[in-house]
Amino acid sequence: MHVHCCSREFVDGLSYCIFCAAMPRSTTTLDDQLQTLDVQIVDVLAQLEALLRHSHSIQRELLKLRAEAPPPRPAPPERVKTLLTAHATDMRRDCKTLTRIVAELSVGIGALPLAKR
Repeated sequence: MHVHCCSREFVDGLSYCIFCAAMPRSTTTLDDQLQTLDVQIVDVLAQLEALLRHSHSIQRELLKLRAEAPPPRPAPPERVKTLLTAHATDMRRDCKTLTRIVAELSVGIGALPLAKR
């Protein structure tokens, strides 16, 4: 193993140094597993950020409707309803992606080796 190799690509279960030559390895190291889990956590945070961003956009539009409309409040304009629907659709998509990422994270955590006592 080369000390300077910090970036690897995995193809068919083999690790390849992208800086040197191909280096087959039969199993991934604990460090590789931990790096993968770290990336998955960043993916979880990105999906949560997307959900929060869409929630904030929906809340902002709803607040605009409340502030602009005297009682009794009329139905929202078509453009606002379309915008709210689009944000809700994006949130559903982001939730599905988040579910997939968390499932992969759980599998990765389950694959971590246990220390022998």
